[in-house]
Amino acid sequence: MRRISLSVLLLSLLLVGCKTTNPDGSASYNFFFSPADHVAELLLAGDAATAATVYNEHTEFFDETDAAIPPLEDQLAEAVRPLCVPQAEAALAAVQAVQWPASQEQWPAVADTLSRGDDALAKLHEQKVLQLQRHLPPIQAELERALAETRAAVTAGAPQAFDAFPLDSQTNFFKIYPAAVTPEELITSREDAFRARLKTLESEGLACVLSVYKDDLDDDERDFLGACYYEKCLPAKAKKRDLAAMLEAAKKTSDAGFTLKEIPDAGVCFVEVTSPTLLKEGQIEFPVAVDVDLPFHAEKAELQDAFGSDSAKRADYLVVVNMAMAKTQRDVTSSFSTPSELLAGYREVPNPDYAMAQQEVNTARANLQNIQFQSAIQQNNGAEPLANAFSGVANIIAVSSAQSKLKEAMGKLRTTPMINKEPVYQPYA
Repeated sequence: MRRISLSVLLLSLLLVGCKTTNPDGSASYNFFFSPADHVAELLLAGDAATAATVYNEHTEFFDETDAAIPPLEDQLAEAVRPLCVPQAEAALAAVQAVQWPASQEQWPAVADTLSRGDDALAKLHEQKVLQLQRHLPPIQAELERALAETRAAVTAGAPQAFDAFPLDSQTNFFKIYPAAVTPEELITSREDAFRARLKTLESEGLACVLSVYKDDLDDDERDFLGACYYEKCLPAKAKKRDLAAMLEAAKKTSDAGFTLKEIPDAGVCFVEVTSPTLLKEGQIEFPVAVDVDLPFHAEKAELQDAFGSDSAKRADYLVVVNMAMAKTQRDVTSSFSTPSELLAGYREVPNPDYAMAQQEVNTARANLQNIQFQSAIQQNNGAEPLANAFSGVANIIAVSSAQSKLKEAMGKLRTTPMINKEPVYQPYA
């Protein structure tokens, strides 16, 4: 009698302890308390939001081949719909009410409407029970279609809207337009119109374009913008070929932050007239090189062609370079030699990690066999059925844990190479 009462008491304690709570407040699941049990409990308590969270986090547990799962999913879907479908319906109505084209003042409202539609659609997608084919809400497809159609219309209107947008307004078109548009693609597609508008701006307007759209322009457009600013910096009465005026305008352009790849309609020809005799006698130890750090078009010509070449005829200025001497002088304070090596190949060496992984597999396999052996002994010890039930549950858990560790160890062994390759170096012959 006592033994029966003790068994009943132990069974009661086990059942009470089936549902446990982690320190962070989340539930802990085990053999007696599954995620499905938790969802059913939360639905009974009227907490559909938490029930949906549990379902979303443990979807793989809900196997629909289990006859109890589909009715529970049906119940959950009915409870979850009021949490997200009304928001989607309101978002659909707002998106369908968008009138496009719209004035610039209405762009923020259009962008907000599309953003709210995206949020409502995301909430529907988050509810995995509503993504089951039998529970898929019709509003989801309607909202997706409305968002796609409205966005397509807004995107198609971007070129015309950009052409009408003032470039010197201190506001970046691409940051306020209601649809995502790639700046470089749009500007390139409207290059002629864009450049024509830049030419109409004064220097202040061009500086504004640089400040607002610097990160949106490719190199060609930034160079063109710099050329426009340079033209505005030239004095109105300056001669077209006035070198001083060109250099001053180029400096102002650079100081303002513009890039000026080349000054238009200005050419400089560099002519090297170094004596061939000096070159032959070794008086010139290294060739002359001209580093053009000014935005001029520069070419190199030989002496015999200096004045008759097309480059010289086109050039506004002819720079003649005559090297009289080019010697290298150096003081060597110390020197040392370093042997050079070449990669001759690779050699194979045993991988120590493989031996360790193999040992882990052997240990895990021995542990599993030991647990299975102990389980077999306990099942045949002649104990009462209830005691055997308790030990059976414990053995199932222990065997499952040992099998998981063996599987993990074998997976590690499969991905660990037996051989490593080491590089072999040897001195140059």
